Amino acid sequence: MPNKVITVFSLMLFLYSCDSSLTPYEFKKYVENDENGYISNIDNGTFSIQLLYTPPEYLAVSYLRSNKIKSSDFKTLVDGYQDFDTYKLSIRSDDPKSMGGISSYLSFYMQPQIKKVCGTDTAECIIYQAEPYNAIDGQQKIEIGFQKNNCNQEAWIVLKDTPLSTTEINIPVPKPEKQTPQIELY
Repeated sequence: MPNKVITVFSLMLFLYSCDSSLTPYEFKKYVENDENGYISNIDNGTFSIQLLYTPPEYLAVSYLRSNKIKSSDFKTLVDGYQDFDTYKLSIRSDDPKSMGGISSYLSFYMQPQIKKVCGTDTAECIIYQAEPYNAIDGQQKIEIGFQKNNCNQEAWIVLKDTPLSTTEINIPVPKPEKQTPQIELY
């Protein structure tokens, strides 16, 4: 009996001491999962818009595109992204023809119309990279970023004067409740 207690205790101690870090692939899937607080969705009847908060660790993993990442490479990239709040904006229409008609606007002209509002602070969009329009699923993805301002109030990404709506579109900035998980590094 004492051996069983010692064995069970040893096993519990071992499991507790194990690092609960995720592989880079698992980490990306964790961030992209709706249930983990990194995503806001809105639908204005014509377009559905998803805003994915992309923390510096997500950007580094995406850039390195490997499941075995050296900690020195990872740290260099994460440090480079620390001064920015970045997001992936996905805009989709049920009618791909309507989306195709505005894809050039979204790709080249929309950046000045995007702001981040937090309390009384308004930040200009300083990172803007549109992926090519995907006609198969009627979706346009755009990477956007703002200078980090460490505002602790509720924040919004505001789209003004766009072909997406005749009114201003306010997208709540996602705020993950949990701490960002650790990533397995080599």
